[in-house]
Amino acid sequence: MWLTIAKWSFFAALIVAFGWAIRENQDSFARIFEFGFLPFIGVLVCIFIFIFFQGLILKESVRHFGIRLTSSEWFGLIMLTFFTNYFVPFLGFGVRAAYLKRVHSLSLVNYSKTLIAILIVEWTVYAGMALIALVILFGQGGEFHMFLTVFMATIVIGFFVTVLFRAEWIPQFVPMSGKVKQILLDWRDYVHDGRTLSLLFLHTLFQFAGFAGAFFIVYTVLAPQTPWAASFVAAAMTDFAFLIRIAPAAAGSLEAGVYLASQAFGVDWGMSLVIATVIRIAIIIVFLAFGPYFFWSLVMRRGLLVNKSN
Repeated sequence: MWLTIAKWSFFAALIVAFGWAIRENQDSFARIFEFGFLPFIGVLVCIFIFIFFQGLILKESVRHFGIRLTSSEWFGLIMLTFFTNYFVPFLGFGVRAAYLKRVHSLSLVNYSKTLIAILIVEWTVYAGMALIALVILFGQGGEFHMFLTVFMATIVIGFFVTVLFRAEWIPQFVPMSGKVKQILLDWRDYVHDGRTLSLLFLHTLFQFAGFAGAFFIVYTVLAPQTPWAASFVAAAMTDFAFLIRIAPAAAGSLEAGVYLASQAFGVDWGMSLVIATVIRIAIIIVFLAFGPYFFWSLVMRRGLLVNKSN
């Protein structure tokens, strides 16, 4: 109870802070009305691509365990994940787990394996693409961004470490060594399945393209002086920030990710908030268009709410 109160209090504080930010950056937020209809449609399409390929990633991740999701299931579960996560942090992942367990008998252990594999691949692809963009930008005479480059490179190197590192190499005295070993073993289970791993990487590349494309359009309209590489970095930093879901609607996470990426390229705090707001509005429109239907179809109609223990 107290944790829930704390979360919603934090959310309320963020709303107040956001209102103050709008008042202090009225000129920047006024530019949101300069965003044309066609560019915004382009952003919506990119966000839809971003979510669509997340569905394909889910489809391939559970295929590893012999589960064949229909198109309405893999697409609907992703929309449902976004829809419910927006109201209660991480609730969507729990609803997804409950559905897969009840309808397809996927154990929670195997479900956790899918999340681990998806997360490792997603972080690697996003960091790798951002790192490539930073290197190309520097090669074209742009500024060298030390922190971002080292940060992205560390994540990419971490992927190869997890592939080569063996769980038995972890000493028993290391804190939580048992859980770390199990995560590595679960991950290696996917590494040995070349087809699944290849498709996860392929679909994640398209997922990244959609998300980065949305940022590219927004930067082009609102901050045209920003280098193209900013859209790659913003997509990566925002994706990483999404893991920090303290408040409902991931409030503050998206904005922080966009700001960390944008300020490196000379975009001020006010304009970063405007860019984040456009992206957030597009995400909300897409999942609100589909989320309620799939909540009824996959949760209510399937009876997942009949017994709360499920």
